[in-house]
Amino acid sequence: MPSRSIRFDDAALQEKFVSALLRNGVAFSTGADGAVQCTQEQWDSVNLVAHSVRDSCYRWYFSRWDTPEETNRFLAAVRASGLPFQLEHHENGDIFLLSKAHESQYLELSAQVVSG
Repeated sequence: MPSRSIRFDDAALQEKFVSALLRNGVAFSTGADGAVQCTQEQWDSVNLVAHSVRDSCYRWYFSRWDTPEETNRFLAAVRASGLPFQLEHHENGDIFLLSKAHESQYLELSAQVVSG
């Protein structure tokens, strides 16, 4: 029974991810929303392929918000900023894939989100 899931918000990245999983023979299933689903035992293999997709974007780091409201505020702010980012949907919430080259700018946006 799947316990983990991941879906890149960007359709092209999600297609690249699924293609790489198939090419590498990694076991997974697909949810109704197109998310890659797997068991905890399969997660390391799935995540290794996800890392290769992430690495194709830019030097990156993860950012995660505690609440859906904060996530939505940051999403609106980062979209308006024009800074590069990717959004990943996981079983336990959304995660932002942010460019290390713009870390200080993301921190400024984060401060704005926290201050309301």
